Amino acid sequence: MLPIALETRNKNAYIAANIRSREYCKKFGNPPSSVLYFRWDGDAWVTINKDEFPPNGRANLLMNPWGGSSSEDASGFMKTRDKQLAKPYNQGVNDPLEKTLSSYWIDACRMFKKN
Repeated sequence: MLPIALETRNKNAYIAANIRSREYCKKFGNPPSSVLYFRWDGDAWVTINKDEFPPNGRANLLMNPWGGSSSEDASGFMKTRDKQLAKPYNQGVNDPLEKTLSSYWIDACRMFKKN
């Protein structure tokens, strides 16, 4: 899985993660956009329904933090506005989560069904 969004609301942490394997697609029943939602319950990440994820969330995590060398890798605190410029393949960082979910490239389960 590839985490794409991290949100906090009312002292709770939430993650939206993109499934990137046939095994998980099968295990989780090919979820829409190949995305699963989780909430931290203090001991573990618990799977939740999409409607339990905070509304108006953003795809706010770097998809590609790697540079050409380790000195160019993203590290430490990075402001959201700087993430899009940080490294290649991060153009959608900070887009509304719904926009990201509607993108064809994110739906790996659909692609796996075709191949």
